Amino acid sequence: MFNLMFYAQDTNMKNKIAILVILIIFMMFSLVNIYANSISYIPRQIMWFGIGFFIIFLLYKIPRRYVYKSAFMLYVILNFLLLYLLMFGDIINGSRAWINLGFMSFQPSELMKVVLIVLLSIIVARENHAILISSIITLIPSVLTFLEPDTGNVIFYLVILFAAIFLKIKNIKPLIMLGTCGLIFLGVFIAFYHFYQSLFIEIFGTSFFYRMDRLVAFLDSSSYQLNNALIGIGSSSWLGHGLSNPIYIPEAITDFAFSLLVTNTGLLGAIGYLVVNFSFNMIIVAHYKNSVGVMKNVIFMFLVMKIVQESIHILMNIGLFPITGITLPFISYGGSSLLSYFILTGLMFSSHMDNMGMDDNMG
Repeated sequence: MFNLMFYAQDTNMKNKIAILVILIIFMMFSLVNIYANSISYIPRQIMWFGIGFFIIFLLYKIPRRYVYKSAFMLYVILNFLLLYLLMFGDIINGSRAWINLGFMSFQPSELMKVVLIVLLSIIVARENHAILISSIITLIPSVLTFLEPDTGNVIFYLVILFAAIFLKIKNIKPLIMLGTCGLIFLGVFIAFYHFYQSLFIEIFGTSFFYRMDRLVAFLDSSSYQLNNALIGIGSSSWLGHGLSNPIYIPEAITDFAFSLLVTNTGLLGAIGYLVVNFSFNMIIVAHYKNSVGVMKNVIFMFLVMKIVQESIHILMNIGLFPITGITLPFISYGGSSLLSYFILTGLMFSSHMDNMGMDDNMG
């Protein structure tokens, strides 16, 4: 028994070292992208990574029961911030999504993903009517975020909700039914957009019509961003263009980070990133298997959200998914998205502290 516990602790330590190494590699990939596109953003991105590593250390020391107890309070605060943005927020890139603090700005909708994961994990583990409560909890920030407008994060709120429902029912059939109903609704909605555009604009407004126009632009390859992204990928060869990238891709360091990475580092760089990222995901799977209670749910939702986000981003960059402004985890520029993933990684780091579930059952 003692040998088994020692082996588990040794494995946990190796996994944590591997995660830190992978995060440093991700930082190098991110900085290469920024250097080749917008070198002035490098100091700020280094600062965000530094804060992220500090968050991991901090969460490693804080008992998780304190995180659980503060989840609902943070949820309420973030909803008030989302409401504040709708009423008083400045429009940046067509959206009221950022709160400007002078020395920095942050995006409440990004941090809401973390809070939703923790809160729904608690609800799934402890409530009898978890599906109904989780749906209501998810609906409120979804509506507020959609009105900003920020379609990308609404997608992930729903992904987190579906993951929570799956954990509760342990049955894929209801999710298939929900997904089918959702696809039917989406099909009717897109048909309304295509065939009754004047009425669509009158009901939903020109801003939302423009968002729909961006979503369906990929069907006829009319997007300037996508065309340039594909040119960059197609011309990159094995080693890419290096740090003197000749291809201009709008929003390259955020929405098109993968295509920029391939353009800069070539096919070898892309393969390297995919291998490292796959290794990271496998470590998350290992932590999921070794966790219990609420934290097991947190890690599951974290993994599902990460895989969905990186998959959509890559598919978006190669023209197989609508352009929705979804970033690439740990690679795209930006503090809010980066820190949200560091917070979830930090929570996973602390999972060895109470594998017997003591914190999950307290308070």
